[in-house]
Amino acid sequence: MVCAIGILILAVFGILDKLDNKYSHFSAQPVKGVLTIDGDTFANGSYLCPIDDWEFYNETLYYSGSGERVKPRYIFIGQYSDYSMRQKNESAFGSASYRLKIVNLGEPVILSMEVPELFSSSRIYINGKSVAELGDLDKDTYRGVVQNQVVSFEAGKETDLVLEITNYEHYYSGMFYPVILGTTGTVTGIVFARLIVYGILCIAALTMALFSLVVWRNGNKKIYVLYGVLCLAYGIHVSYPFVRWIGVLNVNFLYALEDSSEYIMIACAAAISALVAGEDKKLYFKKGMLPLCIGMCLFSFFVPLLILTKAPSLNGIYGSVIDGYQIFISCYMLLMAFKGILMGKRGFYLMLAGNVIYGIGILWDVFTSNLFEPVRGAWPKEYAGFCLIIVFSVMLQFYIREIQEENERLTRHLEQEVNVRTRELTGLLHERKKLLSEVAHDLKAPVSSIQTFIEFMKISNVRIDDETRAYLTAIEQKSEEVQSRVANLQELSVDDRIIFKKKRQLLNDFLQQLYENHLPDAQAYGIYFNISLPEQKIYMELDENLLARAFGNIIYNAFDFTPFEGKIHIRMDIKKEIRITISDTGKGVAPEDLPHIFEANYSKRASGEPKGKGLGLHIAKTIIDGHGGWIEAESHLGNGTTFTIYFNVRQRGKSHE
Repeated sequence: MVCAIGILILAVFGILDKLDNKYSHFSAQPVKGVLTIDGDTFANGSYLCPIDDWEFYNETLYYSGSGERVKPRYIFIGQYSDYSMRQKNESAFGSASYRLKIVNLGEPVILSMEVPELFSSSRIYINGKSVAELGDLDKDTYRGVVQNQVVSFEAGKETDLVLEITNYEHYYSGMFYPVILGTTGTVTGIVFARLIVYGILCIAALTMALFSLVVWRNGNKKIYVLYGVLCLAYGIHVSYPFVRWIGVLNVNFLYALEDSSEYIMIACAAAISALVAGEDKKLYFKKGMLPLCIGMCLFSFFVPLLILTKAPSLNGIYGSVIDGYQIFISCYMLLMAFKGILMGKRGFYLMLAGNVIYGIGILWDVFTSNLFEPVRGAWPKEYAGFCLIIVFSVMLQFYIREIQEENERLTRHLEQEVNVRTRELTGLLHERKKLLSEVAHDLKAPVSSIQTFIEFMKISNVRIDDETRAYLTAIEQKSEEVQSRVANLQELSVDDRIIFKKKRQLLNDFLQQLYENHLPDAQAYGIYFNISLPEQKIYMELDENLLARAFGNIIYNAFDFTPFEGKIHIRMDIKKEIRITISDTGKGVAPEDLPHIFEANYSKRASGEPKGKGLGLHIAKTIIDGHGGWIEAESHLGNGTTFTIYFNVRQRGKSHE
């Protein structure tokens, strides 16, 4: 498959080389600075790309310069990238002139010449007359301007064409790209066709970038960001023909942006390849590939902008570095595609095809330097980049579909797991109901017996002193509490839900009664037990039995952890909410245990302390939540614990009178 794709792409690029390449276009070429044409040269829309044997006058401005003209050298356009002529001791900056003599053997004809960007200020002469000028060629007042131009003139028997070019800022100098010569209609058609091609590439890429970023905002997937940035960078990169025709003053920034946008695209392509192959989390990618890609993006921007402008002789080294990097990235992307195929992932054959196309495009660009320049279309690497965008777009659909299928599989598995756990939980709840029913049944008889004996003692006129009678009354109250709780257990054994039977009550009286009911217990524990209530009467809808049980659980918890002669205080106030605090001077709760004290079956007691089941505070919280309130706990080891219960003002009806 790889070989087939490679052969196909090479064949396509070979066709482009023959049909849309200035360097291979079959046409008359200058000989020793003279281009000969006749009446048939431009017939049927034909055009010329004069490349060979231009007269080149280095360090000389042919018309506007001072001093004697040097003997010209004959060069082909693109042979030298700057004025050093690859000589180590020669400056890459300066001025030079390019001259071509056109000899017309036929009738005079109006011709147009497309002149691609010249580096970096220029003046064009036709028969000794200046017909176009960009920037300032004088060394002292030099100002560079890069812009594509079309110059029209009448070609008589002999036409002298001279281009004077000065450069003191860019790493390229002079005329680096061949001109196109033809009739006005032909040249205009070529320029228009090229702009159409680049317009399609640019607009399509930017549209896909916009779509990808919109999808990313909705789905928040990293791969959409990478793909969107890839398309955006490509769109910026292929917009340069339009910028060239508009013209730009900041020459170095323009080319730095053009280079860096290409390497941002390459970095995103490599990152997408790694991500879909599952390599993006590996150490070599995070510590090696990713920094390399980011570094090359910065390198391709700042080196042309800041370094090559000062040392253009380094342009060859810069070119070798970026060519080597592109070849390396192409190999890496191919490796990721092969890995995905071995993993059996769908869409990776497409990824392989796209990476092969882009890799061949890069290699073609590297090995055809100064041998290829498109006439009407784009560069092979730009076509390859657009193919990569299309392939990645299709591959993303496979990738996202695979994720969706995996999510669906996990959802089905989760549903099965939930069903299993639900059945297990239902069984546990059934066992709990059975246990509660048995406990309630077993407790009911002895508690009833206690009540019977108390009633018998009351009616049998047994002689007891006042203190004993008070204790007997306390025992009766506690027995009634136990009976109430046994009744609650019976309810829970029938229905898991707690049934609240609320009615409007004075909260002050409720807390006062709660305090009095637990005062004998506090005295038995040897604990100072106090209550502070506001004068303001506060009413609330509450279930007296359940709320008494909730507060009772908190108070008994305080009894268990407060030492002899310790203190427990109940306080109520009202601001934005009703706030009731129950504070003690006990040993406190460890910070790591505090977040869990309201959890069911959570109990942390030291050895020797009464053991609990961890249900008291959990039940208290459940009942308080059922009243529309909430409970918080604050504690420090050795400094006691404070439970704060809040009830919303809107939960209490008429709150005060």
